[in-house]
Amino acid sequence: MLNIPVLGSFHVSDAALYDFGTLPVPNSKNIMDTVISFVATLDPNNHGTGIQEWPEWSPGGKEMYHFVNEGPGVIVDDYREAQMAWIHGNADSLLV
Repeated sequence: MLNIPVLGSFHVSDAALYDFGTLPVPNSKNIMDTVISFVATLDPNNHGTGIQEWPEWSPGGKEMYHFVNEGPGVIVDDYREAQMAWIHGNADSLLV
Protein backbone atom coordinates (compact mmCIF):
# COMPACT_ATOMS: atom_id res chain seq x y z
CA MET A 1 0.00 0.00 0.00
CA LEU A 2 1.01 3.52 -0.66
CA ASN A 3 1.61 5.62 2.46
CA ILE A 4 0.72 9.26 1.82
CA PRO A 5 1.63 11.77 4.56
CA VAL A 6 -1.45 12.99 6.47
CA LEU A 7 -3.77 10.56 4.64
CA GLY A 8 -1.81 7.38 5.47
CA SER A 9 -2.71 4.16 3.68
CA PHE A 10 -6.14 3.79 2.16
CA HIS A 11 -8.10 1.38 -0.01
CA VAL A 12 -6.93 1.16 -3.66
CA SER A 13 -4.07 3.60 -3.05
CA ASP A 14 -1.85 1.08 -4.82
CA ALA A 15 -3.91 1.39 -8.02
CA ALA A 16 -2.00 4.55 -8.92
CA LEU A 17 1.27 2.64 -8.66
CA TYR A 18 0.52 0.17 -11.40
CA ASP A 19 -2.13 2.00 -13.43
CA PHE A 20 0.03 5.06 -13.95
CA GLY A 21 3.45 3.37 -14.14
CA THR A 22 4.95 5.06 -11.10
CA LEU A 23 6.63 1.88 -9.88
CA PRO A 24 9.73 0.53 -11.62
CA VAL A 25 8.80 -1.78 -14.50
CA PRO A 26 9.58 -5.10 -12.70
CA ASN A 27 7.22 -4.22 -9.83
CA SER A 28 4.46 -3.08 -12.19
CA LYS A 29 4.76 -6.41 -14.03
CA ASN A 30 4.76 -8.38 -10.74
CA ILE A 31 1.65 -6.58 -9.55
CA MET A 32 -0.17 -7.07 -12.84
CA ASP A 33 0.87 -10.76 -13.00
CA THR A 34 -0.56 -11.43 -9.55
CA VAL A 35 -3.74 -9.39 -10.18
CA ILE A 36 -4.43 -11.09 -13.51
CA SER A 37 -3.70 -14.49 -11.95
CA PHE A 38 -6.12 -13.82 -9.10
CA VAL A 39 -8.89 -12.55 -11.38
CA ALA A 40 -8.51 -15.47 -13.78
CA THR A 41 -7.98 -18.33 -11.29
CA LEU A 42 -8.71 -16.95 -7.78
CA ASP A 43 -5.04 -17.73 -6.99
CA PRO A 44 -2.49 -14.87 -7.10
CA ASN A 45 0.32 -17.44 -7.35
CA ASN A 46 -0.85 -19.05 -10.59
CA HIS A 47 1.28 -16.93 -12.96
CA GLY A 48 4.53 -18.87 -13.34
CA THR A 49 6.83 -15.85 -13.21
CA GLY A 50 9.06 -17.11 -10.41
CA ILE A 51 8.37 -14.31 -7.94
CA GLN A 52 7.89 -15.11 -4.26
CA GLU A 53 4.61 -16.85 -3.45
CA TRP A 54 1.81 -14.69 -2.07
CA PRO A 55 0.89 -16.31 1.28
CA GLU A 56 -2.66 -16.77 2.48
CA TRP A 57 -3.28 -14.36 5.36
CA SER A 58 -4.21 -15.91 8.70
CA PRO A 59 -4.67 -14.41 12.17
CA GLY A 60 -1.80 -16.54 13.46
CA GLY A 61 0.75 -15.82 10.73
CA LYS A 62 -0.32 -12.32 9.66
CA GLU A 63 1.82 -12.56 6.53
CA MET A 64 1.04 -10.21 3.66
CA TYR A 65 2.59 -9.40 0.33
CA HIS A 66 4.48 -6.14 0.10
CA PHE A 67 5.63 -4.46 -3.11
CA VAL A 68 8.78 -2.33 -2.73
CA ASN A 69 11.36 -0.97 -5.19
CA GLU A 70 13.64 -3.98 -4.67
CA GLY A 71 10.81 -6.32 -5.64
CA PRO A 72 7.91 -8.02 -3.88
CA GLY A 73 8.29 -9.75 -0.55
CA VAL A 74 6.36 -11.00 2.45
CA ILE A 75 6.07 -8.95 5.65
CA VAL A 76 4.23 -9.44 8.94
CA ASP A 77 0.98 -7.47 9.07
CA ASP A 78 1.42 -6.11 12.59
CA TYR A 79 2.30 -2.47 11.96
CA ARG A 80 -1.21 -1.19 12.69
CA GLU A 81 -2.19 -3.32 15.69
CA ALA A 82 -2.15 -0.41 18.17
CA GLN A 83 -4.43 1.67 15.94
CA MET A 84 -6.84 -1.22 15.37
CA ALA A 85 -6.94 -1.96 19.11
CA TRP A 86 -7.88 1.69 19.73
CA ILE A 87 -10.66 1.54 17.11
CA HIS A 88 -12.04 -1.69 18.56
CA GLY A 89 -11.84 -0.29 22.09
CA ASN A 90 -13.67 2.91 21.14
CA ALA A 91 -16.10 1.60 18.53
CA ASP A 92 -19.20 2.77 20.42
CA SER A 93 -18.00 6.38 20.51
CA LEU A 94 -17.24 6.31 16.76
CA LEU A 95 -20.81 5.61 15.69
CA VAL A 96 -22.33 8.36 13.58
